[in-house]
Amino acid sequence: MRRWFTLPAVLFALALTVSACSTAKDTGFPPIAAASSASASPSASAPTTPVTAVTLIGKDIKWDLSQLLFKANEKITVTVDNQDTTLSVPHNFGLFTNAARTADKEIYKPAKDVAPGQKFDYVVPALKAGTYFFQCDIHTSMNGTVTVK
Repeated sequence: MRRWFTLPAVLFALALTVSACSTAKDTGFPPIAAASSASASPSASAPTTPVTAVTLIGKDIKWDLSQLLFKANEKITVTVDNQDTTLSVPHNFGLFTNAARTADKEIYKPAKDVAPGQKFDYVVPALKAGTYFFQCDIHTSMNGTVTVK
């Protein structure tokens, strides 16, 4: 009689365990993504083709791009599109030779500030190949890297 009771009890416990493990539960944390063995493709913020014109969108005191890739020895147009209409703050574009972006190393100073909801084209003179750094001089946390090739 004891065997008859043990077998159903073991089967019930096994079914309960399998059921509990296979049911997704809301833990409040985002699901863990499976690791991919394929190599990652470049992100949208890591350009692969040097350009002579780019649009930087400023919104929520952030740029939409943190990396820019410019053509060497050619004039560059940087259009600042200020979409910070909710916060109602201006933005601009400055270019530096050092990562600390100190004023004495600013090689391109903004001609004007761009009001919320407005756009402005900053025309940067031709640059030699190398690495440069940009920022909004009003909100220095809005910054990034420029590679010139």
